[in-house]
Amino acid sequence: MTKEYIQFLRIARGSLAELDTHLIVAKNLNYIDDNALDALSNTIRRISSMINSMIDSLNKKAKL
Repeated sequence: MTKEYIQFLRIARGSLAELDTHLIVAKNLNYIDDNALDALSNTIRRISSMINSMIDSLNKKAKL
């Protein structure tokens, strides 16, 4: 069960990276401005950090 959950979290992290790329494209096409891109990118980084922490924690528990 833990292995599958970690895999799910890795997929979620990849989806966040994809979203970040889409936001850059949206900025380059003038759909969003610099402030919006910065705010959204900061949120993506925070969520990605939380996911990384969760993965690390689960990996540690799985090794016990």
